[in-house]
Amino acid sequence: MRLTSFPVARVLNKAFVPALLLTVSIGISQTQTFAQALGQRELPSNLNITENKGNSETKALMPPKAAIGDDLYCAGFINSVPTPNYLQIVGAEHENIRAHFAQGDIVYLNAGRAQSVEEGLLYSIVRPHGDFRSPFAHTSGQRNLGVFTSELGVLRVISVQENTSVAKIIFSCADIQFGDQLRGFEERRAPTTDWLKPLPRYQPTSGNKPGRIVLQRSQKEVLAARDVVYIDLGKENGVSVGDKFTIFRYFPDDSNPVRYNDDDIQQRRSGGFESDTYRGGTYSNDHPREGRQKVKNARKQIPRTIIGELVVISIQPKSATAVITRTTQEVHTGDHIEAQ
Repeated sequence: MRLTSFPVARVLNKAFVPALLLTVSIGISQTQTFAQALGQRELPSNLNITENKGNSETKALMPPKAAIGDDLYCAGFINSVPTPNYLQIVGAEHENIRAHFAQGDIVYLNAGRAQSVEEGLLYSIVRPHGDFRSPFAHTSGQRNLGVFTSELGVLRVISVQENTSVAKIIFSCADIQFGDQLRGFEERRAPTTDWLKPLPRYQPTSGNKPGRIVLQRSQKEVLAARDVVYIDLGKENGVSVGDKFTIFRYFPDDSNPVRYNDDDIQQRRSGGFESDTYRGGTYSNDHPREGRQKVKNARKQIPRTIIGELVVISIQPKSATAVITRTTQEVHTGDHIEAQ
């Protein structure tokens, strides 16, 4: 006789089935294959969006000191452990007329109940770009830092089938396309920074966790405050979220942003109607007494120059994502850093 034949059995059956499903879900989540299928449901307070536009009781969100929503949740990372190529965006509601999607659009996923996807879960949308090799391994010691991955936004699952799901993009900071992958959403905390404390411009180097800025989020080379960058230090180097690093150069043109090709002493190359007697000789007055590079080669070690500060907002095994909080001049990829 089946359990469902008795009223009491029906109650027990209703309590037993959810518990059984929960047990199966937990067991599946512990496997590596479905590791990315789990996420959280509640949006963090530092992601300044409102899913229900009709809600008039929107809470006022205080922006973090070191980073804001776009910087925290669209910062990207260089991960030595690539995202499993499992959960993907494989379709969209208006795919017949559009190839790019953004906040508010409905998309379809290639996973459902059988893969532990549940209604209401949040996922980060990511796009791996390929392996990143640091050009500064001769100073940092790290060459292969991992896969450079962009973070494009956040979506929420709104309907689940057996092997597919429907989701709504609730936050985007870049165009989203078919094939973009998903990771379980994790809340991030913006570290604080002391804006009022002046930077010690000419203090000696400490040698504490030395590294380099290896890349900027948009691949810019000239950087400023609020830029998101990646450094070649991570968990393996003892770096933690909130760590502050000083950006510096050992000498003023350490990063070689400008090259001078005319710093040698040159003779006058063209003549005029004046005589050499009254022109003062055959050498130009605009050139120095000694060549620029000759003076630099002969000089002693000059003090290093501190040009800025950055704060770590997320970490990976061999790298970290950081926000430049303040600068004294332009910063370049390749500039040196050390922990404060």
